[in-house]
Amino acid sequence: MAVLLSLFKSLFRNIREAANNFKSRKVRIGLRPYMLDGKPVIGSVPGLSNVFLATGHEGGGLSMALGTAEMAADLVLGNPGTIDHAPFVVQG
Repeated sequence: MAVLLSLFKSLFRNIREAANNFKSRKVRIGLRPYMLDGKPVIGSVPGLSNVFLATGHEGGGLSMALGTAEMAADLVLGNPGTIDHAPFVVQG
């Protein structure tokens, strides 16, 4: 346990030093992703069954996070799921 603690202390010390020496050259500002119908897209990408999306929540991402996480986890794990994901299926 002492070895792990020592490793974590070293890691965080290095991260802190790197952060203190970091100089930003460019600031970027973007918009939150949203879908035209207002519903997020949650599910596998057509033709890529092992690639999943959970995006398009716009400003409601934090309030929808728990439901999205449960739905995405069920889809990834192949569980039947307690939430109907049909309204959020990836189309295209």
